[in-house]
Amino acid sequence: EMYQNQCMEVERIDDNISALKHDKDALTNEVKFTALIVDVFGTKGVQAFVLQNVIQALQYRTQTYLNELSDGSLQLRLELGTNDSIVKKSAVRDPDGTWRNRPLSSLSGGQWRRISLSLSLGFS
Repeated sequence: EMYQNQCMEVERIDDNISALKHDKDALTNEVKFTALIVDVFGTKGVQAFVLQNVIQALQYRTQTYLNELSDGSLQLRLELGTNDSIVKKSAVRDPDGTWRNRPLSSLSGGQWRRISLSLSLGFS
């Protein structure tokens, strides 16, 4: 009889361990889901989403003006960098029609003015 009582006690303990493992797994999943919700709907998630869309719209508008001002020979790419900065990259069309990436600082004065004007018009 004592053996049976101990076997029942061990069985009850095993059941409790299984239930606790199940509860732990459920809580772990809930914590992961909560962290995801905080990332997506928190200040950074919404802010990054809005900022990314604004940057894309600004690039489209700026490139439209730049195509007109440069006869399609200049490109300006705007990207969202780390710490929510705006990264500006330019490219110039070579005489053979290929695009060559160029730092903004290496552009001629006229190219720089066209990009600057296009960006200003894109903001308006």
